[in-house]
Amino acid sequence: MKEESGRLVLPVVALALVLALVWTERSLLLPAADNQGPAPRPLSPSPSPCPSGSNLTDSAPTQAPELATPEPTATMSPAAAALRSLMHEHTVAFEDSQRNAMNTASLSTHGGLQCVPSRTVPFKWDAPIGVLKIFVYTEMIKNMEPHNCVKALVPMWREEAELPTWVVNSIHYTTNPEEAHMFFIPAMGRCMIAIHDRPHVLQSDSFLNAIDILHVKNDYFRRRYGYDHFIINPGGGSLGLITDILWGSSSSATINTFYSNATKLLSESVRPRGYFAGRDFTIPGSADYRFGPYMKIHHQPLADRPMLFMFLGDTGLREQRQALGRLKVALQGDSEQAAFFRDKVLIASKINDPDPSLYPKRTQNFTFCAAPHGTSPWTQRFYDSLISGCIPVQFDRRFRFGYYDHVDWDAIVIRYPTAQVDKFSFLEYLYKLSLDVEFIRERQRRIAAIAELFYYGESSKALHTTAAALSDPDLVVRRKAYQLNAYSMAIRELADRYCTLRMSGHLP
Repeated sequence: MKEESGRLVLPVVALALVLALVWTERSLLLPAADNQGPAPRPLSPSPSPCPSGSNLTDSAPTQAPELATPEPTATMSPAAAALRSLMHEHTVAFEDSQRNAMNTASLSTHGGLQCVPSRTVPFKWDAPIGVLKIFVYTEMIKNMEPHNCVKALVPMWREEAELPTWVVNSIHYTTNPEEAHMFFIPAMGRCMIAIHDRPHVLQSDSFLNAIDILHVKNDYFRRRYGYDHFIINPGGGSLGLITDILWGSSSSATINTFYSNATKLLSESVRPRGYFAGRDFTIPGSADYRFGPYMKIHHQPLADRPMLFMFLGDTGLREQRQALGRLKVALQGDSEQAAFFRDKVLIASKINDPDPSLYPKRTQNFTFCAAPHGTSPWTQRFYDSLISGCIPVQFDRRFRFGYYDHVDWDAIVIRYPTAQVDKFSFLEYLYKLSLDVEFIRERQRRIAAIAELFYYGESSKALHTTAAALSDPDLVVRRKAYQLNAYSMAIRELADRYCTLRMSGHLP
């Protein structure tokens, strides 16, 4: 650990000096634009059905406002250039040490699992050779009776109950803690607190039994300071809740204390204090059970979609939804833009839908579907969009999507600044994108390729891979073995995390 810390100190100090000097000389530098992202590919010249005299085609932007290309920065001063050069030297040295550590970790096989560095992406892992073995505190599952206490919150938080059940029935499960690579703490917040009470009240029996199982009957957590353990922190306003409960509190004041080394599987990860890159990772939230089975039968991701944009949900909740609410009001006006978009856009309340089963049917008719925040960053509509083949529209660059290292989200998601969502320029932007058929088709093809990775379904019916596929010498075969569903991809992320822990010396 001391050697590892030493390698980190010089690059960090040099970086701090560069940042400090750049700040003092900020008059020489241009400010970086917030919320930047890649611009969409150039649009093909398709004819527009806009009414005669309309300025929609002319005024529609070819890229979102925050995606504009910044001007080149001015030349730095000699002192700043010297510090930048020093920083580069230390960075190169640090990267070389990281490569050596990754190569060392990949040369040996531990517990039948061999880590494989990526050949194309620096400092990333590829599909390992062998089966990641996971010890699950099954007594904790029995104590909580998850399918009874979680069913009241369909569809949210289902991953809490379904993921541990799937693991126990998979080839990854082991009852021998000595051969386990990782340890699963199936602590389920809905089973340990009265979720609807404010403030949350701990259900003492479940909580005390969980702690007894984890730290009294077993003490594997302390053996390696929790580095080989992982916990699900589900979405829907519960970020950090599970680790808080295990610490004996339902307040976020204790977040990441005793359990700070354990890996968190988060279905929402926009808040900096709840997500730590390189240690935690994002898994999909649980989509509506009625929605998934319907789409498995009627899924047509590349079908023509006559409608432009849809949002079904509460438009009075938080700023992103409120902006959509103002856009809804504007569509009811007498302007030319309102008349043009009124029959192409649907913004309404999903709760007041006379027939809930119409939701998945409607989603398939739209090219773009909004995925704004709700009471928390978690939003079911994002996953509904992926499953249905509707291109999701996000309004926050800070949102960390699931399986971030394995999916090219910039080639799928459309982003737009919240401050301009209530203006017709937003719809004009989407409309002009929709005219480029190849642009839309490419995104739909990418969504179709990953849709299965974001749907859990019932764990008892989910597919499982084989040990032979995970141990195959062919890298492509091993990759596909993980790309079955949301469950198997979560295991792939855990395998990457395990290899990183071995590289850093936290695990043997």
